[in-house]
Amino acid sequence: MASPNLQLRRERKLRGWSQADVARHIDVQDYYVSRWERGEVLPSPYYQQRLCELFSKTAEELGFLQPASKEDPPLPLPVRNSEGMNPFTYGNPISEPDRFFGRTLIVEQIFSRLRNAEFESSSLVGERRIGKTSLLKYVAHPYVRQHYGLDPNRYIFIYIDLQIVDESTTPIRLWQRLLRQMANSFADPQMKHQLEDLYMTQVIDNFALEDIFDSIRPLAE
Repeated sequence: MASPNLQLRRERKLRGWSQADVARHIDVQDYYVSRWERGEVLPSPYYQQRLCELFSKTAEELGFLQPASKEDPPLPLPVRNSEGMNPFTYGNPISEPDRFFGRTLIVEQIFSRLRNAEFESSSLVGERRIGKTSLLKYVAHPYVRQHYGLDPNRYIFIYIDLQIVDESTTPIRLWQRLLRQMANSFADPQMKHQLEDLYMTQVIDNFALEDIFDSIRPLAE
């Protein structure tokens, strides 16, 4: 039988909060809080950090330092059935890090490559509906990035669905979209304005792009 997380429950009750109140503070459904307090599973690293910030407590003080066997079980490795079809059910891409399970080695490999300046690009290749978008959304989440050593103040992630690109999409239109996404992600006001000025223009050539990236590069050094 699972051992309840009495520390987490105690901190919640000391503040007079319901499980729904805690869930609302950290943007999660309340049944997750119930499962955490009952000790059925541990919160993911993302929600452990959110809870530590909410209660101003350490992970140890909130009872999160438990044996590894208490964590949610990882998703099994994909296995093809006799007809060669993907056996997993699927729906919309997963957007909440707490609902993303498994693929630990793949995630670690991705961040290892991103932290290594020698790697210029990486590609995720797989069948349709196998979870590539869910993986990208998980990797791009600010708390996940910070957990794997990428400072959100130095690195930005943007997500663009290129399936919407068709024959009518010009290179300038694509760059305008990319630059606008970058501008929305930048905290530096001067850099944000430079990106906004560039994507508002009707002519974006290689020289303009090189100038803007030359301006960005010192911010990451």
